Order: sequence, then structure tokens, then C-alpha cells
Amino acid sequence: VLSTRPEIRVLAAFGQPLREPIAQHGPFVMNTREELMQCLRDYNNGEFGTIDGGDEEMKQNLRARMVLKMSGRWARENK
Repeated sequence: VLSTRPEIRVLAAFGQPLREPIAQHGPFVMNTREELMQCLRDYNNGEFGTIDGGDEEMKQNLRARMVLKMSGRWARENK
């Protein structure tokens, strides 16, 4: 992948089909609805842990979006 924008990150994964049932909601994918519901409960209860520096990066991204929205650039760039 070539990019002139260093902030772009790409993850590509390949493999053989598992041929298993799929239950999906947002970014979460499990095999059954029951597993999916447990996964969502765990996520909402904060049981997934944290990433060092993740909170600060998220705050910076939110601030950058707010500036773009206030300037009107957000609407033009996200059409």
C-alpha cells in the first residue's frame, strides 16, 4: 500500500474460510448471538482493557475533528 498520508494505517488479513456461523454487530464478530451479547456486555463493562496512550490519541482526534467541523471543512471533505 502506497500513501502520501502517513496517518493512514491498513490491516489486511487473509485465510481459509472457517465455514462457521457468524453473529456480527459493529466491529464485533462472534459465532453465536449469545457470544455476541456476552462480548458486548464485556465491552460495555470495560473488560477489554486499555491501550497505553489510547485516551490521549482519541482526545487529539476528537479535537481535530471539532476544529474541522467548526471551520466547515468537515462537511466539504466528508461528502
